[in-house]
Amino acid sequence: MSASTTSTMPLWVRRVFSEPLRIGETELPENVLLLAKIVALAFITTGQIRLLSWHFLPFLPLFDHLGSPAVFHWVLVTIFLGAATALAYNKHVRICCLVLGGVILISLLSSRVYFENNRTYCACLLILAGLSSRGQSPWPIRLQVVIVYFGAALNKVLQQDWRSGQFFAYWYGQIHCPQMWAHITALIPAMPLARLVCWAAIITEFVLVVGFLVPRWYTWSIWLGAAYHTTLLLVMNSTFGMFYYAMLASYLAFVEWPRAPLQVRYDEDHGPWGRSLTRLQRLDTGRVFNWIAFDSNQKENGVFQPHPHPPGRLLVLDDGKSYSGFAALKRILLFTPFVYFSYVILLGRQAHLLQYDRWLAGAALAVFTPFLTPVGQAAYDWIVSRRRWTSTGVSEEKSCKEEMIVGGQNQS
Repeated sequence: MSASTTSTMPLWVRRVFSEPLRIGETELPENVLLLAKIVALAFITTGQIRLLSWHFLPFLPLFDHLGSPAVFHWVLVTIFLGAATALAYNKHVRICCLVLGGVILISLLSSRVYFENNRTYCACLLILAGLSSRGQSPWPIRLQVVIVYFGAALNKVLQQDWRSGQFFAYWYGQIHCPQMWAHITALIPAMPLARLVCWAAIITEFVLVVGFLVPRWYTWSIWLGAAYHTTLLLVMNSTFGMFYYAMLASYLAFVEWPRAPLQVRYDEDHGPWGRSLTRLQRLDTGRVFNWIAFDSNQKENGVFQPHPHPPGRLLVLDDGKSYSGFAALKRILLFTPFVYFSYVILLGRQAHLLQYDRWLAGAALAVFTPFLTPVGQAAYDWIVSRRRWTSTGVSEEKSCKEEMIVGGQNQS
């Protein structure tokens, strides 16, 4: 969408597209509101909303007396869609979160068939989000994450099938992917490998419990958790219902959202990010960033001098810390809600389009993993150098043509 198109577009049309991307100036902290929007969007995008219960074999007898199961189902769907829409447009966000969580909770209580742990976790997240308030730490959500990992790890370590590796050997080797398991175990003994995988999962979950209890370890715990769940997605080709989306979204409760706009400084003339950053600026409806282009020249003693910053430089200043190049680009993406929403939509629907949804998750993990930062920086430098060479070549070619034209005019 060009700048001219955006400027001539009616205000209400612009707000239709821009308001869902805004997560500031509401009753909820920015990170909690983004968390809730992601869960609600994933619930709709993945088709979970179509599976809301039809009150069959309820946990509470009350639901047997609520009339037609079809009407009950569509009432839940309608309420969920209405609350999700209001949440997207930042209307009464706390109430919307409570309503969304309540709809899922009612659906769980009304049908034993519908009950799943991942849906229960979604209901808890949304309700806890609705109970949060601006200016306060979202410690209930953080505690919920710790409880989930502790319960999962304790449950595994208390089961003999997990400790021996029998669970993974049967689940993956007999049910999920027997052919792949046969090829692997032709090279590696089956039970030692299965035992290693089971204990790796148990230890990882216990490590995450400790990591999410210590604030200075939050960053590494978020990366470890994302790597853990994305690895499961790659191996199993399954998000386990809503669990992948909800678990990673809940990590936002451990992220400190910028209180003041971050300064983004970039080379508008020579860098490869000029047009891309212009698009990101349009998506920055919450004004998370203060976009400043480096001047091509600087004036000293009345004379313009070349700017000292190298062409293609990208810089982000965040609370006294400086990020440049590839690290700066990642910083921008991490605080852009559009990136999260796009990832959820692509991951939720790509399985129906290209059958490569798990590789999208793997690519996202590779981009943000700290261990591949040197590779990303090398790619960034290559793009900058290539763009600089292209820009220089075009400038030289243009200069030669101008000289030929001038020379021809002089001769005539």
